[in-house]
Amino acid sequence: MHLRSNLKKTGSHSNVKNDMKVWLTRTSCFAGGTLKLLQDSRWDVVSAPLMDVVHLDYILPFSNQYTHLIISSLHAAKELIRCGALRNVPIISVGNKTQDLLVRHGFCVERVFDCVDHMVAYICSMSSRSCFLHIRGVDVAKEIEVLIKPHIYVGVNVYKTIVGDLSVYRGFKDGDVVVFHSVKAAKIFARYVDAHNCYAVVLSDNIASICAAEKKFKKIFIALYPSDDGILQALDAMQNDGQ
Repeated sequence: MHLRSNLKKTGSHSNVKNDMKVWLTRTSCFAGGTLKLLQDSRWDVVSAPLMDVVHLDYILPFSNQYTHLIISSLHAAKELIRCGALRNVPIISVGNKTQDLLVRHGFCVERVFDCVDHMVAYICSMSSRSCFLHIRGVDVAKEIEVLIKPHIYVGVNVYKTIVGDLSVYRGFKDGDVVVFHSVKAAKIFARYVDAHNCYAVVLSDNIASICAAEKKFKKIFIALYPSDDGILQALDAMQNDGQ
């Protein structure tokens, strides 16, 4: 069952069962804000990344022909900031955190989208004379490249993700809640973690579909917004649904 959370906040979470944990699956370097928000809201939270990031050797192809950069993840944004180039090229990005990070470091974000699907639809509507440089992870390379053609498109893989240390999940119990920020995290959980009758909070319909196909979840709650506040609201909706 998919349930989309509403906007009503319930305030205190003191009614949450003491034995229910919320498992954050995002990479640790980006999970700190979510962890603090949920802890401050009285949820019992475990930081349990499902993936490790491996940085790749790469060379950015500098050229005046690019009309836009595509930055579809925080990891890609960090690599662009590290190399310090292409600051004057407008950026199309995914996620408010990615946008905030880029703007803080002096980059020009022209448009930001809540998910890759919406970003790709926008790019496909742009002029065929547009030329894109996509700084990306290996996982997203082929699917986006196929969708964006016939636009001029150059992709540079700057990182890849691999399955992380999952030993922390030995403490996972039926009835716990898992928060998924990505399709790949949901697939790793489904394949490697022995779990049944748990709950999922997800940031997109695509992730919800992956979770639903695996039959491990009692209910799946989709955040209205792909943000920390959206996750908290989805947890509110889950708590209200159980009362």
